[in-house]
Amino acid sequence: MGGQGNRALLALCWIWIAIVIAYMAWGLINQAGLFGWLAELQLRKWGSYQEKLTVTLPTLLLTGPAAWYLRRHALRRQALAAADPDPAAAAGRQRRLAGWAAIAGISILAAAGGIYAFSQTVPDGSEPPVPFDAATLGAGPVPTGRVQVRGTVDPDVSTGVTETTGSSLEYTTFYVGFRPDGETDKEAPFRLFIERTTGTGPPSAYQGFLPEQDGYLFRNGLPGLALRDLQSRGIRVAEPYYVLGSGGGVGRRETWYIVASLAGIFGFMLLVVAPAIYFRRVRA
Repeated sequence: MGGQGNRALLALCWIWIAIVIAYMAWGLINQAGLFGWLAELQLRKWGSYQEKLTVTLPTLLLTGPAAWYLRRHALRRQALAAADPDPAAAAGRQRRLAGWAAIAGISILAAAGGIYAFSQTVPDGSEPPVPFDAATLGAGPVPTGRVQVRGTVDPDVSTGVTETTGSSLEYTTFYVGFRPDGETDKEAPFRLFIERTTGTGPPSAYQGFLPEQDGYLFRNGLPGLALRDLQSRGIRVAEPYYVLGSGGGVGRRETWYIVASLAGIFGFMLLVVAPAIYFRRVRA
């Protein structure tokens, strides 16, 4: 019974680690959840946030107990294997454990490869924009490809988020309300915002916001802090609304790239661990 309990707890530890990594990746992609909350705390206090630390430290803290138990179990197994009166049987068990780790690593790497292959089928930003009447937003399906819209920016309806990616490298992603040509009700809630990123500097509406804009339409794409900033100023935002952005310069592939990278790192770690388990245990 104790062995079954240990196996169940080990499985729960691995599942928990996978859930935490997936959750933090989702938060990073969507600027939501624990990641979004921590980013907002930093923005309120310092005016910018550290992306890498904001995703890495909580991940390490949340997975720490499970990782500690896995390491403790591995060390216990190592001690038992060294004291086993039947070295051949102990070596066989460890070979099987190493084999399962290798199979899991290869499977996850294969999944990462599949995700990456799928990402190559979605728009990457190189395709020409297709004219789109943004005044029809909410009245029908929204194009998934790159679109071009015409209208007028409203510099009074602007907000932004400053992100620090290095010791001194800052990027400000700013959002400005956009009234499409053909929208008759100029007092209606804003249904479209233009997203652009610039270097060091305060969030603002730059001259680069011309009457003609292109990018990808992301449903409800404002970060939580930016949305609340607009609402606190009495600016009405429609539901749903859209953000016209570049997709990080890779169209709609950014999310898939992040997921594939995380899966690849996890799979590679398992492949590194497998031979370490195999050779250490066999020599013992």
